[in-house]
Amino acid sequence: MHSSSNSIPLQRVKRNCTLTGTSEQISFKCHRSCDGTSTVEPKDCNNKVLTQTKLGVSKLFGTDRLLDEAHGSYWIGLITIGTPAQSFYVDFDTGSSDLWVPGATCGISCGGTHTFSSSASSTYTLWNKNFTIYYGDGSHATGKWANDTITVGGSISGISVSHQPFAVATSAYGMSSRVSDGLIGMAYRNIAQGGEYPVIWSMYLAGQLTQPIFGFWFNPVTTGSSGGELILGGYDNTKFTGNFTYAPVSSQDSGTTLIAVPSNYANQINTQLGGTYDYISGLYTLNCQTQLLSSFPNLTFTISGRQFVLTPLMYMIITGSGSSNDPYICYSVIQPTYGIVDLQNRTIWIIGDYFMRRFYNVFDMQNNRIGLATSTSYSQLQTVPSTLFTPKSSTTKLDHMWMIYSCLSLTVLVISNPFLACSSYS
Repeated sequence: MHSSSNSIPLQRVKRNCTLTGTSEQISFKCHRSCDGTSTVEPKDCNNKVLTQTKLGVSKLFGTDRLLDEAHGSYWIGLITIGTPAQSFYVDFDTGSSDLWVPGATCGISCGGTHTFSSSASSTYTLWNKNFTIYYGDGSHATGKWANDTITVGGSISGISVSHQPFAVATSAYGMSSRVSDGLIGMAYRNIAQGGEYPVIWSMYLAGQLTQPIFGFWFNPVTTGSSGGELILGGYDNTKFTGNFTYAPVSSQDSGTTLIAVPSNYANQINTQLGGTYDYISGLYTLNCQTQLLSSFPNLTFTISGRQFVLTPLMYMIITGSGSSNDPYICYSVIQPTYGIVDLQNRTIWIIGDYFMRRFYNVFDMQNNRIGLATSTSYSQLQTVPSTLFTPKSSTTKLDHMWMIYSCLSLTVLVISNPFLACSSYS
């Protein structure tokens, strides 16, 4: 354990929005947009609509409970607000910097089960300032700014900071089916809607953390509720092997399950993997019914000169097809970003948690860098159906390794300047 850090155990909880399509399961977050309140691009999700044009921005980081989005649940964490403490389970998001929770008047549009009572907190101070935040998947929240005491990890063992700016939401869109009670941003101050210090920076400035660092480990095993571990102020050296490889970052976003790249790159990569585009789901599928597993290549990311390898089962999502003839469908985690750009209007590559969960991740905000090391759970894979990858064909189409190189300015979760993301195979 890194010195002067706080360790918080994490666990999984199932979400409350049943998914009917693989597209919803692995990419576009039914719990974000499956509220039926307006017409967006139609997708089946409990007979409600689902947007496909933008990938979500918040999900992965948590304290106390970490929930797995890709397997029918997702990551949230415990915080408390006020005096006496009021508990909330929120998303921990590295793509935004603001903390908000539902107010008593928000109703079902805010989702979750807990609302903040300002009158019940003796340390609460209301601002005369409105709050509005939009996320990349089209969801948003509005409300009022305030100050209060915030504790991350629970009131007994967590870390507290007083007079912390946060927002009390009075309305929201795209949040109604969520289990979480709002969101806590873990990114930089320069993207905070109110221009105030995010919670982790406030803790550092108050002397609660010796450095503005947080590390996390994802448990890929979906049985049970244990989802991993979040460390505030350091990292857990029992959860990785070898040394960290650091890459400079300017911003980071924990917002997608997939590895999302510009459409032309997604087509090139999936073509080399033998994949085809499914216009119904809007996703690339891989031919796992007639092709041997051994014929699929490894997928390698080269970051700051070090190779990080995903084996075929690490970049495939296997799900039931509903057909007796071909009972399984394999989806590629390499999917198009549908024109998403960064704040400088540059096309981006988003490296989602199918990559992240295989490695231990450290965000060093003071030095503007992210560190990656091989997770102790790297080799743990999803369950493979016994009928999958049987040799129905003697043809091996792929014996290449596809290499994706990030060459210069790199954000591990969001890579701008796609011409710097060189790709080749041999």
